[in-house]
Amino acid sequence: MSKPKQILVFIHVYKTAGVSMRDILMNIARSKSSSFGYATLVSGKLRDSADRNGRYTNHDYVALSDPDVVEYLRNNIDILGGHQSFDTANTIWPELPEESFQKFAFIRDPLHRYVSARIHTKKNKLHTLPDLLESIRIDILEEKRLVLDNVYWRYLATAEEISNPELENNQEKQNNILKMRFNQLAMVGLVERWSQSLKLLDTIWISEQKRPTQFDEMFSNKGTLPGNGIKGNLRQLYTRYLGKKGAPKKTTSTGLLILEIEKDKELYTRIVELLSYEQEIYDYALQIHMDQCKRAGIT
Repeated sequence: MSKPKQILVFIHVYKTAGVSMRDILMNIARSKSSSFGYATLVSGKLRDSADRNGRYTNHDYVALSDPDVVEYLRNNIDILGGHQSFDTANTIWPELPEESFQKFAFIRDPLHRYVSARIHTKKNKLHTLPDLLESIRIDILEEKRLVLDNVYWRYLATAEEISNPELENNQEKQNNILKMRFNQLAMVGLVERWSQSLKLLDTIWISEQKRPTQFDEMFSNKGTLPGNGIKGNLRQLYTRYLGKKGAPKKTTSTGLLILEIEKDKELYTRIVELLSYEQEIYDYALQIHMDQCKRAGIT
């Protein structure tokens, strides 16, 4: 009796090393030795994909509301990654029970994630460290910002929950739901523990009880991964990728900007206050990550 179909779902939370994770998944899918498909979603649109034969397609952000797009995903894709809500994959494969979806996401230190996001929003503009610091100070102190968006809510809530006006500005209720969602994830990764997180992700795929049959050769076959020249056993990708282009790097500008923020006690204190709900979720999810690593024997 064949194993039931399972879909691996990577929920990319903004500024949590998601591009690197998407690159890993896409590179494996494009390998000649792979037989599963991967697709990248961005806010309800299909950006690109590699089908089960490794054929890459740039879909130019076509909307998921297009029935042909949904049909393509259903027939060609086994791993869905990118910016999406918790139940996006469920709407594409409505006939599958929740246990057929192996969902995972990464978390990141709230202050580092926030500062990285602020730098990212200005990445196409000329800016200096003082300019970035001043823009944050104006936003946080002079304009007296009262709240920062709960970034995890955007991705780990369902579409119905996101559109619920009773939940829209209630971060306490949002966090209660988010805690339940993190407990539903097959794997919680941590940007600050990238290597351990990739090993933890490995356990999702090698578990005989959870791994879909189409992933079986992922860690046993040999092949060359497009774009990075990695050769050999695909399992080794996780350790080799850390030294390749596209792997998470220490962003000096982020670190320097944080140092400058910390010098401004008023600004630093206010940002920490505004990030308190995100910090609560981070601490909660961090414990889940550590517990998952402990059960898997990962230190």
